[in-house]
Amino acid sequence: MHYGFIIPHSREIIDVSRSNPFGIELDAQWLLAREKYTRNSGVVARRGIVLHYFNFDTPRVLGHCVADVFDLRLGWIIRAGKSCKVWQTL
Repeated sequence: MHYGFIIPHSREIIDVSRSNPFGIELDAQWLLAREKYTRNSGVVARRGIVLHYFNFDTPRVLGHCVADVFDLRLGWIIRAGKSCKVWQTL
């Protein structure tokens, strides 16, 4: 759950700065780190989907937002002996 506020950085948005936006997010991730893919390069892929809804608390001016986002991240497994020590993300 997300909850926030709007900082009035100009006179034009003072009216909407009294709103309190809120939102909810659903995130699902899958890690692809099979040995046959990572043995030589150490590269792993994390992919997923994020669904979210945000209500900006001023429907006539700001409205609301519904979005879905596909997420793909690459990273490296740095090995020290047989165990993984560090996961770095691009």
